[in-house]
Amino acid sequence: MSAENSGTEWAPEELEMACLAAVGLSNSDIGHMFGRSEQTVKGRVDGVLAGVGLATKRELARLIIQRGENGNLVLDPRFANELTRSTREFVKEVLDELSKKALLAKRLLFDREVEVLKLLRRGAGNKEIASCLGIEESTVKAHVSGLIRKMGVENRYQASLVGDAMGLGP
Repeated sequence: MSAENSGTEWAPEELEMACLAAVGLSNSDIGHMFGRSEQTVKGRVDGVLAGVGLATKRELARLIIQRGENGNLVLDPRFANELTRSTREFVKEVLDELSKKALLAKRLLFDREVEVLKLLRRGAGNKEIASCLGIEESTVKAHVSGLIRKMGVENRYQASLVGDAMGLGP
C-alpha cells in the first residue's frame, strides 16, 4: 500500500484509518481516536481503498493481514512500516485478541456455524447463505448471532476476521 506499490501517496493518517478499519474498528471509533467525524473517516478509508483498486475493507484486510508462523494474525511488515508506532502496537493488540478468539471459536462453534462462517467470510448475505445451505434465512440469522456471541465479537465483519485466524481458507 505504499507509494511504490500503488502509485499513490496518502497521508499517514489516511493509511492508519484504513488499517484500523481493516482490523474491524468502526468508523465511529476511528473518528473518536483521530478527532474526526464518522463521515470523514469513511471518506478517507474509501479513498485509500479506491487508490489501491480495492472495493471493500475486507479485501484490504486480506492484503495487509497475514497468518504468522504460530498461526496468529500479524500485520504485513511492508504495510506495518508505514504506520506510527502507536498504531502498529494497537493493531498488534487487536490481531492478538482476534487470534485468541479464534482458538476459543474452534472449540465452541458447531459444524453448521463454521459452514455459515465460511460463507460469511466470502461476503455472502443471509439470503445467499440460506440458499447455499438449504436452510431458512431466519436459521442463518440465528447461526450468525450465535457465532458472533461465541466469538465475542461485535459484528459479521469481525467474525470473518476471526474466521481468518481460524485458518478457514478463502
